[in-house]
Amino acid sequence: GGLEPRIQSILAELFDELPIGEPVDFVEGVSVPLAIRVVADFLGVPREDWDRVRKWADSFMLNLGGALAPGSPEEQQAIEDLGQMYAYFVQSLAERRGHPREDLMSTVANMQVEGEFLTEGTSVAICFSVLVAGNDTTRNTLSGAMVAFAGHPDQWERFWADPTPAGNATEELLRYVCPVIHFGRRATEPLIIRDQPIAAGDFVVMLYGAGNRDEDFWTDPDVFDIGRPNAGRHLSFGWGLHRCIGAALGRAEIRL
Repeated sequence: GGLEPRIQSILAELFDELPIGEPVDFVEGVSVPLAIRVVADFLGVPREDWDRVRKWADSFMLNLGGALAPGSPEEQQAIEDLGQMYAYFVQSLAERRGHPREDLMSTVANMQVEGEFLTEGTSVAICFSVLVAGNDTTRNTLSGAMVAFAGHPDQWERFWADPTPAGNATEELLRYVCPVIHFGRRATEPLIIRDQPIAAGDFVVMLYGAGNRDEDFWTDPDVFDIGRPNAGRHLSFGWGLHRCIGAALGRAEIRL
């Protein structure tokens, strides 16, 4: 229940910062700052550290995605950023171990499994995962949403004529934009998918966009339709055990 008012106030502040009567870079003006501020606020990162945390999260993604040339100054900077981010979370978690606040870092710092606190590495990894996953995906969905609506003015008009199905429009955007491109998993047992044998131990790349536009499941999968009745059946948050823990947060940000 406390999620929406916090997102609303961050959004209101963001819109107040935008220039009036001149073009706005939607990605830099809205998508990027909204995504990082909400996820940082959720974790419990104080406002004065939001810009630093954004830089670290971007470095993490560049490094993870292999976008930086080995041995380049950019790679060195990214590695330095990751070290700073690690140290930052170690210190923040330690502060919350004895003095918890109302934030996710406090929950992680004081979490126990079978009577034992989580290790430093595990605690930091959880914070990293939430920060990076919650930042990049929402940013990409919002940016893709603007492109989708710009390319389909009929859907934009329809949305404004009857703005009630914002939740359904959000689901269709998640399906159509598909913020997560691919993920890797290793098969634990042999199976056959679409006549393709996969052996136990094979590395499988899952292309989420293909699932979200599977013509066996979706009617007119390449059509952007904010009224699509089964839009919520998309795979953009994963599935089963691997379902995204931040799904409610992401949905709320996009919808608002």
